[in-house]
Amino acid sequence: DRVPPGAVRGDGGRDCPPVYPIKGNAQSMLYHTPDSRSYGQTIPELCFTTTSAAEAAGFSPARD
Repeated sequence: DRVPPGAVRGDGGRDCPPVYPIKGNAQSMLYHTPDSRSYGQTIPELCFTTTSAAEAAGFSPARD
């Protein structure tokens, strides 16, 4: 249960800290940017600083 570089754990809510705006879903291994349609509904297990940090942790972009 290690937190990857450039990430923090989600707190169980829908919001990420402002400096960690990228939402990561650990089950699907997808990340959501604020421009994603499903961003508002996503409850993140991890929040990333950048899409590059999410991809380095093995996450792929959501296709929405």
